[in-house]
Amino acid sequence: MPALQVRDFPATLYDQLKEYAARNHRSIAQQTIIAVEEMLAAAESPALSDSEQRRDNLGASGSWGAFPRRFEEPWPFRRTVSEERVQRRQRVFADFDEIDWKGAPSTAEDIVAFVNEGRDERTERILSSVDSPDFDE
Repeated sequence: MPALQVRDFPATLYDQLKEYAARNHRSIAQQTIIAVEEMLAAAESPALSDSEQRRDNLGASGSWGAFPRRFEEPWPFRRTVSEERVQRRQRVFADFDEIDWKGAPSTAEDIVAFVNEGRDERTERILSSVDSPDFDE
C-alpha cells in the first residue's frame, strides 16, 4: 500500500486533525484517508462545476488553507458510513470495558514474552508454508 508524507504540514492543522480523529475513535491515518476520500468524492460530484467547487473551497484569503476545516461536517453520503464505523468502535470499546479481568496483572516481562511467543508462532507458520510441497518458487 502506498505511503503518503506531507512536508511543512501546519502544526495547528495537525492538532485539529488529531483531536477530530480521537473524537471519532480513529487513527490520524484513518481520519486523513476519510477526509481525502470525501474531498475527492465532493470534487467529482456533478452538483457543482469545477470552478464553483474551487471558489467554494477557497477561504477569504484566496488560498486552499481553509478547505481542510470542512471535514468537521462530513458530506451526507459519507455520514452513514462514518457513523456506522464510530458506533461499531464504540461498541467494541464498551465490550472491552465490560471484561472483568480476574488474572494477575501483567508485567512488562510477561507482555514481552507474549509478543515474542506470537512472533515465533507466526514465523513457524510462514516457514512451514514455504517448506511445503505446494509452495512454488
